[in-house]
Amino acid sequence: MNPTLPFSKYSRILIKAMRFLFFLIIFFITLPIQGQELSKVSLNEESNASYEKPYKVISFGEKINFGKIENSVVWTISSIDSNNKYSLKGNEINNYIFETPGTYKITFHENKVTEDGECNHTIFPELIIIKVSAFKMEFDFSTIRFNKKLEPEVSIENCELSINVYLKSFTNDTVIFSNGKIVSAGIDTTIEGQLLNNTVTLFPGINKLVYQIKGTAKAGNLIMLDFFDINNQVQSYYYPTKL
Repeated sequence: MNPTLPFSKYSRILIKAMRFLFFLIIFFITLPIQGQELSKVSLNEESNASYEKPYKVISFGEKINFGKIENSVVWTISSIDSNNKYSLKGNEINNYIFETPGTYKITFHENKVTEDGECNHTIFPELIIIKVSAFKMEFDFSTIRFNKKLEPEVSIENCELSINVYLKSFTNDTVIFSNGKIVSAGIDTTIEGQLLNNTVTLFPGINKLVYQIKGTAKAGNLIMLDFFDINNQVQSYYYPTKL
């Protein structure tokens, strides 16, 4: 028997164990640094995503209804553009008017504790981003005109819809309205519309828009037409008769 064999065997095992311990130490030393870097990236990406995709887009001079809020909730509204801050309680948030265009950050804190001692969490996210536009469009549905009657069960072609729209501008400037669209809602309807001219310059006051209408609809049904404004918000018109 070779007396050096056991020693060599144990030596190899010891060396492998020492190598494993070395790499384990290096791993745990570098892990916090990697975690910090990852957290920074994640937070930045989350922050950027929040600002790129606001909770809601409204026009200046409008309010937002968050529903019934208990007085235990404290809201803080911060203007990202001017750094102004406002504190509100409970339902006061529903009566707050966003008078100036810009981007606003809304945070809330709730000091409510239930009977069993557990916190009562609300459905609101911790950070809400509101985009307030400097322009507001109001479609005057009393001025809607079709150059031909919408007929059921047939493909609608060469049909034009005209409507007056009132533009409010915070700075009294003109604005380019592009890719305006109409989408219908109802049973078995594919009716839709696009601006006759894809790009229209709107002036403060009354403007006339013309849409090209196409699609089909089933007979005997009521339809609703959703008009998308410059802030991509919807204003709905109910077609007065069944098709």
